[in-house]
Amino acid sequence: MLARFRFAAPAALSCGVAVLVGLGCDTTSDEPRGSGGRTPQGSAGAPASGGSGSTRGGSSSTGGTHRGGSAGTGAPGASGNRNGEGAAGPAPAGDGGSASNGGAPHGGAAGGAAGNNTGGASGAAASGGAPGEGDALGDMLANGAASVATEPRPAFGAVILASDGERVYAVESRRDVEPGPFGLPWRSRFRVAAYEDDDEAWSYAAQPDDVVSDVIVHPSGDVTIAVLSQARERMAYDLLRFDRDGEPLGTTTLAEPSTTPDADFGSVARPMFRMKSDFADATVGGWVRLVPDGEGLVAVFLSYVDRSSMEPLSSRWALGLAAFDWQSASYAERWARIVEGPHRAQPPGWTYDELRWNEQVIRPFLARDDVNGDLLVGRAWNNLRCEANVAVFAEFTTEDCVFGSVGELENERVPLAVTRYSAAGERLGTVVLAPDEDAPEQLAFALAGHDGGYVVAGAVVRENPDGSRRTYPDANGYVDYDGYIATYRPSGKLALHHDFDLGRGDVLAALRVTPQGILAVGSAGWDRWQGGMSISRGADPLLAWLSTDGTDAATRVLPLTDGSRHYHLHDVVVTGDAVVAHGFSDAPMTHSADGGHDEARTFGALRISLTPP
Repeated sequence: MLARFRFAAPAALSCGVAVLVGLGCDTTSDEPRGSGGRTPQGSAGAPASGGSGSTRGGSSSTGGTHRGGSAGTGAPGASGNRNGEGAAGPAPAGDGGSASNGGAPHGGAAGGAAGNNTGGASGAAASGGAPGEGDALGDMLANGAASVATEPRPAFGAVILASDGERVYAVESRRDVEPGPFGLPWRSRFRVAAYEDDDEAWSYAAQPDDVVSDVIVHPSGDVTIAVLSQARERMAYDLLRFDRDGEPLGTTTLAEPSTTPDADFGSVARPMFRMKSDFADATVGGWVRLVPDGEGLVAVFLSYVDRSSMEPLSSRWALGLAAFDWQSASYAERWARIVEGPHRAQPPGWTYDELRWNEQVIRPFLARDDVNGDLLVGRAWNNLRCEANVAVFAEFTTEDCVFGSVGELENERVPLAVTRYSAAGERLGTVVLAPDEDAPEQLAFALAGHDGGYVVAGAVVRENPDGSRRTYPDANGYVDYDGYIATYRPSGKLALHHDFDLGRGDVLAALRVTPQGILAVGSAGWDRWQGGMSISRGADPLLAWLSTDGTDAATRVLPLTDGSRHYHLHDVVVTGDAVVAHGFSDAPMTHSADGGHDEARTFGALRISLTPP
């Protein structure tokens, strides 16, 4: 049964969540970043019971940089939120340092003199900021009416969204308690569903255990999805195209690309791609990602190397990119490239992944720069991927792989490498978006391209002055994960970052760059202890907005959980005058199914729409 309910707009920003944010931007040249001082942030309150929490940050006060500040002069304008917790303002030109995280504990001192190469000094507290003018999207997120629809478990919940501006297309998954593959006591199912005004227009269900890996919408209104077959051992990736009413138009099975330049193979003989992925559970987005290219498309695909099971390379992966034209009832290859030759990423299996940490270490990211049209292929940067790059493309050195990448097991503090291609498939180079110096944990969950640079969202843990991980006030000392949005220059240098700290564990799982700022969604309010990856408190859905220049921010948390189950968002789109976000409701935590309670592994649907106040 579908349950629908609404949250009224917050009254004059007076309800709910006290957000502790860190904000900064760097307007200097691409010089090495100075090391800066660290100002710990405090804990924020939880949303009031029965209502949605929201905050808006405004520009006020004078303040300093938190880390890597400009030498000699004061930073103009710290950003303050309602509780007087400040964030560092834009860093003036100087040493090229990126300002960030100027917040002080519990609304205390946040600013003062700007940082030099040893960091900024503490100064007077920032005053509360007012919403900026013209920020309609931020105002809607903070103050708009929220419509929430849930379906009881087991039900299809969304992992990926696309939109044509009016209709929302969702890749959805469901986990059912029944005998599954490999002796599992559950089975995953995927489908794509079209929604108009939250009513289902049509859907297509993949075979049980198959994965719908992505969905895109073409200018004609046609829709293409990628489906990964579990049963087929080779050539298991299909592109399925539908018209706007859900009528099938054709299926194309992806084979070893025929137009890949010989130089991309290095010393590895053809064929490279088996077009086969690992077995995937219901929470993943999959190994094939798509972007529309008119009525054609571009696909990035992670695949096992096409070798006999007796050969060592058979257990390695390769990453490819290809462009396709739509011709009558099938896709035809236009060009193809190898992004990375044989490699692997294998985070430890004991880290339970209900918030999809491990997926971000394995999966490929694909985005198109919204200004110049370049194609961006991102992936977590481990030493095996780096060594594959050195062997063929020589964009890095062996020393870079030792000091600038991580081991294949790492899933906490992970750089993100992004390779840029022109629309015609020319490889333009690779940059590495490194974790922040004061972040013992930082993991990217989403990537976008904007005007030659990069926009990333994910989760970060900041360091205390003694080098320990920051925690929030609790007898158990839970680690303070924050959601973050960061922008990087074309060189890969950090330009701006903003931490969203709502008091407990927070993560931003997806983002969209819009003309009115950056939208992101995820989850807030969960607990993860210091001794492992287990989560012991359920999450509430989180929506966040950051202005394009980073001077204003807003958050919205909808209190849905009683702490025993997760309610979290996986993706967001803008349709008409509404912000639409989908995810899972009543979803399991780390140990929900302990003791043979397999029924607790299931989850339901969560669909949220925000409309103007």
